[in-house]
Amino acid sequence: MIERREFSAGMKGKNLRYVDENRRSLSAQTRTGFVLLEHFSLPAFTQALDTFVTANLLRPELFTSRTFGLHGGEVVSDLGLVIRPDAPLDVSALKDLDLLVICGGYRTELKANWRSC
Repeated sequence: MIERREFSAGMKGKNLRYVDENRRSLSAQTRTGFVLLEHFSLPAFTQALDTFVTANLLRPELFTSRTFGLHGGEVVSDLGLVIRPDAPLDVSALKDLDLLVICGGYRTELKANWRSC
C-alpha cells in the first residue's frame, strides 16, 4: 500500500489558504476520463493529471481518473513513450464520467468518427 503524502507544515498553510480545514462536509467526487489519442501530448496529459493529484492532496478523493484508448492496445505519446490505457473507450464508460478530456497532439490524426478507428 502506498502511504499518502502530506504537504509540509510551511506549504500546507499556503496551499490551504482558501480551504476551510475545519469543514468536514463531503465533496462530490468528480469521475474523469482521459482519451489518449495516438501521438498525444504527454506533457499536457501529465500536467492535467498532476492538477487532479494535487487537488486530491487538498481534498482526498475529490477526483478519480481513468485512461481510455480508441483501440484495445497501447498508445504512443508525442515523446515516443508507450502507454497502455486502462480500458478501450465505449459508450458505457462515458456514462460513468463527469468529465472527459481528449488528449491529442500536433501529430494526432483527426478523424470524424471514433468508431471507424
